[in-house]
Amino acid sequence: MINQRRAFERNPASQAAVERLMQFAATKCRGNILTWEELEKISQFSRTELASQNNTANGGYIMKRFSQRMLVERGIQLWPVREAGFEMLTEHDQIFVVTKKRSSRAKRQHKANLRSLMSLSNDKSAKVSDRDGKFAVAQMEILQSNIELLDTQIHATDYNSKTETIKRPPLMM
Repeated sequence: MINQRRAFERNPASQAAVERLMQFAATKCRGNILTWEELEKISQFSRTELASQNNTANGGYIMKRFSQRMLVERGIQLWPVREAGFEMLTEHDQIFVVTKKRSSRAKRQHKANLRSLMSLSNDKSAKVSDRDGKFAVAQMEILQSNIELLDTQIHATDYNSKTETIKRPPLMM
């Protein structure tokens, strides 16, 4: 039998804080903002310990885990609000705001990759084999088409986010 162990042991205090936050969030609904003051009071951790990505024992574990559990268990996306806390997104915002932000980020990353590949094609001193050159050309074509698709998606969410939502029955899957 294989002994399955975690890469690191979870901190019981952090796990307890996530449980307390889940119980607190159960009293809230979509559209509410969970302020930093509330989060600090309920979790019994400071703001730095809750969300920092480094320099703490928790390393942002608490808010990351809390956000993941909210999405999986309640289907609610938490979205950071500068200097306020986290908003429990409405269904409309979860569809349009998150999609637009993540598509914009993906588009920036694809453009950076494309620029990197194009700089190689402009560099006469670069030693690139035929095989690598063909692969780079194929990658550039894929990145360009992805950028165009993402651009279309971003503009579609712009249009839809400015219109009223139409009440429709839930999708059957």
